[in-house]
Amino acid sequence: MRFPLRWLAGALLLLAIFALYLLTLDDGLRPDELMGGDLITHQYAQAEARFANAPGYPIYTMLGWAWFHSLRPLLRWAFNPVQVLSLYSTFWAMLSLLFLYSILLRLFPRNWPLALWGTAFYAVTYFFWYYAVTTEQYTSAVFQTLLLLWLALKWEEERNNSLLLWMAFVAGTCAANLVTTLLILPPLVLFILREEPNILRNRSLILKASTLALLPLLSYVYVYIRGAQHPEWKGQGEWPSTLAWFLEFLTAPQGRSEMSWTLWPPSPNYPWLAFRELSWPVMLMGLAGWAFLGRRKAPLFYGTALLYFAFCYIDRFGNWYQVIMPLYPLIIIGTTAFAERILRAWPNLGVRLALGAFLVLLFAWRLAKSYPMADQSGRPDATALEPGWAILADNPSPGSCIAGTYSENLALQYLMSIWGAKPKVNPVTVEEALRRAWQGESCYVTRQAVHLLGPCREGLHPSSAGENLILLQTRPTEELPREACLRECFPVKLVGVEITPGMKIAGYAAGWERRKLRITLFWQATRSIASDYFISVRLIQGGKFFQQDHPPVWGAYPTSCWKPGEIVRDDYFLEVPQGQAGKIEVVVYYLKGKEPVSVGETALPNGGATGE
Repeated sequence: MRFPLRWLAGALLLLAIFALYLLTLDDGLRPDELMGGDLITHQYAQAEARFANAPGYPIYTMLGWAWFHSLRPLLRWAFNPVQVLSLYSTFWAMLSLLFLYSILLRLFPRNWPLALWGTAFYAVTYFFWYYAVTTEQYTSAVFQTLLLLWLALKWEEERNNSLLLWMAFVAGTCAANLVTTLLILPPLVLFILREEPNILRNRSLILKASTLALLPLLSYVYVYIRGAQHPEWKGQGEWPSTLAWFLEFLTAPQGRSEMSWTLWPPSPNYPWLAFRELSWPVMLMGLAGWAFLGRRKAPLFYGTALLYFAFCYIDRFGNWYQVIMPLYPLIIIGTTAFAERILRAWPNLGVRLALGAFLVLLFAWRLAKSYPMADQSGRPDATALEPGWAILADNPSPGSCIAGTYSENLALQYLMSIWGAKPKVNPVTVEEALRRAWQGESCYVTRQAVHLLGPCREGLHPSSAGENLILLQTRPTEELPREACLRECFPVKLVGVEITPGMKIAGYAAGWERRKLRITLFWQATRSIASDYFISVRLIQGGKFFQQDHPPVWGAYPTSCWKPGEIVRDDYFLEVPQGQAGKIEVVVYYLKGKEPVSVGETALPNGGATGE
């Protein structure tokens, strides 16, 4: 009964951890994440078959592309694209935990509760948890390290050379992913040679192993090809050829720039962050516990740790805390070995209960400390895509170009490329939008980018196209439309009232859209207007009134630019309880200092807004 019980317990644990990861899965983007960094680079790489940040992570990225495009249609009902991309990291995390549990069972077959604890504790360490629910490659690096270790332990028992070939192939995939995972390779080779010193005489085996190790490196051809196809993905810099860029890219210049080859000064976080991550007791027990694995296995663990700590000291001012992640599960194995030795040395019930309580407290502490930091679901600051959604809510023409601010364009680009949002539009610069508009294309500028447009461009007749968009028209509108449309169409009512000399309300439309009262005014210039006015549109309900004030067309088309006879569309959106009746009033004014000075006002005929 012992064998099935330990695996049943392990399966239940992994299911619980998977549920925890789903509960805390990343589902949005902060503005700074969308602006740049490894996370957004990996998302675009997996969605568009790009290469990731240097050196490209070709195997990880190609598999990620297959993951996203195969599972996105199947999971659309439950997960948004950010979650689907993040689940790719969760997949590698769960494989890592499966192999960690398997290794612990192999080393301590009679103490499977300790294997459960080691797996559970590692699952809730902050860095592993965080990278298990976000879009980066570190959980795959942990998996590769544990897979190499699992193969080595299995080979130690079976002495099957096919396992050595598998190790060679996995080592090759490490070289095509996070190359620092190869730090385990020298101790691993020494471990094998100590067990089988004559293995170097097996030339056939060495040739096969070398071939399998080099095979995954062919995946870097993918980086070269994609770089040649898309020069805009190469980043900043100039290179005489794609090959020159490719060779420099493989050396990961950003990572090299973070390294320090001097012994002084020390870093305030190295290595203490690692101790805080696992806790001092777990770290010290782990380092000491490797000695209890026996004279054959202990050098493998100590040698790997020595190389990691040495390399991380060189990288102490860089991202060493990410590089060192594959070492943490090895330390957990040492901690479990230390606990197992205690139980063997003092097998009485009191020691077992005390040790069990101590380990449970360590797990509870790590869980409580990690949860608020690792939880990436429903973050209130994950607002990066909101500007893009607001623009698309105005229902721009499919295929049109939209010029927004930098953050708006980034949001639109993400929604088009990764989210598959509709309608399909093309984010461009203001100058590009103007150029295309003059060529007859449908182009817009956002109200947030109006200041980049400049006032009174000759031959340009901007028209309001919603709450966030302005249509760049190159011809004036001369006839009043029958309907005013965005997502909904409302009939235009004729007015023909001159509210102030030169400004006539030719017509208007009103109705509820997106939980707001949209009031669309159609102005007509009866003559040239010397001043630039503001407009206030108000809904009056007894003693209460709701209003919105702004220059016509969100400031994109000042009244002094209007041409006599042209019709100018101007939208207003009031947050009014739907279904309540009211009377619409329009006030035209200018500012004297900060004080508004009215030059005309009117109540719109048939202006009872009922929301029906």
